[in-house]
Amino acid sequence: MTMAGNAKKGALLAAATDMEPIHGSIEVDVPADILWRGFNKPNLWPRWNPCFFWCRNKTLRLGDKLVWCFEPIRPWYLYKMFAIANIIELEEGKKVTWEVTALPGFYAHHTYSIDDLGDGRSRFTSWEKAYGWGFRLTRLFWLKHFTFVRNRSLEGARALEIVHLTGEKLDATGIPPRSYFNFLAAVAGLLALIVAFAALGAWALLVAVAEAAIGVALWFYAAYVKLRPVRLAPGVHALLGGGGNTLVVEDGEDTLLADTKFPPGSWLLRRWLRQEGIGPVTKMINTHYHYDHSRGNVLFPEAECIAHELTRQAMDRVDGSWWTRHRGVEPTHVFDGERTTIMVGAREVELIFLGHGHTVGDVAVNVVAAGVIATSDIIFNGYYCYMDLHREGMSVPGTIEALRRFAGEHPKAIFMPGHGPIARAAELLRTAAYLEDLMRQVSAARAAGKSLAATLAAVDLTEWDLQILPSFHQNRLEWATARSSIRAMYQLLERAG
Repeated sequence: MTMAGNAKKGALLAAATDMEPIHGSIEVDVPADILWRGFNKPNLWPRWNPCFFWCRNKTLRLGDKLVWCFEPIRPWYLYKMFAIANIIELEEGKKVTWEVTALPGFYAHHTYSIDDLGDGRSRFTSWEKAYGWGFRLTRLFWLKHFTFVRNRSLEGARALEIVHLTGEKLDATGIPPRSYFNFLAAVAGLLALIVAFAALGAWALLVAVAEAAIGVALWFYAAYVKLRPVRLAPGVHALLGGGGNTLVVEDGEDTLLADTKFPPGSWLLRRWLRQEGIGPVTKMINTHYHYDHSRGNVLFPEAECIAHELTRQAMDRVDGSWWTRHRGVEPTHVFDGERTTIMVGAREVELIFLGHGHTVGDVAVNVVAAGVIATSDIIFNGYYCYMDLHREGMSVPGTIEALRRFAGEHPKAIFMPGHGPIARAAELLRTAAYLEDLMRQVSAARAAGKSLAATLAAVDLTEWDLQILPSFHQNRLEWATARSSIRAMYQLLERAG
């Protein structure tokens, strides 16, 4: 298309009323020129931007065709979406815009931009708009897709910020590689299933079903069990996934674990420590009593175990039979004040009692000199949270207060959440806002006399774009979802009167 044609299409897009632009921004502690250099490598986008599955281009050039493949808007949707676009605008170091014309009756612009905010900070923005009869026919899908792209892109910019803050380069050496093994395994299983149905052989069908089951297991492993190590500072690592996230702090002969996961995640944690030559573990902290943060204690029986007094009591009251069978690995060093300090080698580590938040005895772990804080489960970053309903369980107002207080007291800290990717203060505030919205909507429904079933139908949490999360509380598989969160909030408010 000629420049005049581009301008005409762009003017029609600007005037179109088929949709309002879907856009959003995030501010990051990365100089604009460094962020642009990392961004200007499209073939690396799938490493840090979760909406991209693959991208062919090695750099952005005006007039080039950008060729890539999108991830599905939900992990369990069975598609990958191929895309091709023309780069029609490029301001080096600042902005790129491409147009999508490959679909009948569909015209769209997508812009990524980076603004220099000074003082080593920048703003990353995603903007997208489409129009045309083809768009209108499938409008609901595209609005969800554009929202998915925006949210995942901003999440990706945060991931680049963490890479930068930990001293790594925003290139192929510093951004962790992406694995395609599970995708290839799933494709192989699907092909086997198709071949088996075509052959209509009993044994072939059994093999195909087994391969499909293996594919589901591999997806579950990749999504929830596989460990993702992140170096946060020299001698400070986060091991994400495999249950609750784990913070590893080492100095000299001392190694501290903040939360120890549960099997099989705890086995993977121990294997990672051995592979990295870290250990032996001399101290471990249970930030709260939940099994997915504490049952890995059994793998480190020689370590001193530390927790708040209320966490120790909750372990006996809520999960007493398990701890009775595993004496010797429960917390033996407890504190009952607002905070205490321990030493890991020469490192000062501060334990901060958060009050009654996600549970009655939540503790945050602050590696003071590194500016790294493990938050316990007051934040499930990007996921719906699990809410215990008994007295040792969740206080929503307490969780909101702790989130806002911590974000205000530590605006520059790197936060390791209880679940989900590494966060900054903005993610703590967003989680607080989500919980406030959930509580407000459910409270309004109850005030209007709505039943639980009616409240489940009335409350809408889609704007928060959270992911589901499995749990094995009470030795059965449950999922933290929008419905489970609404139900739990309704019951908590009902009990509070």
